Amino acid sequence: MEQLKVVENEREYYVVYANSEQDWVAKFEKSWPDAKEWAYHMVNVYNDRISD
Repeated sequence: MEQLKVVENEREYYVVYANSEQDWVAKFEKSWPDAKEWAYHMVNVYNDRISD
């Protein structure tokens, strides 16, 4: 399975497939205080589960 990673621009954090950044899974607006934490947590949980 393909891993996820976080990509950011000036307004959002995107959770994307590592080999295809155009295919995003989730988007978190930076205006939300917990956006960065949620994006990275989502990536870490998913990647940990597929590596088992």
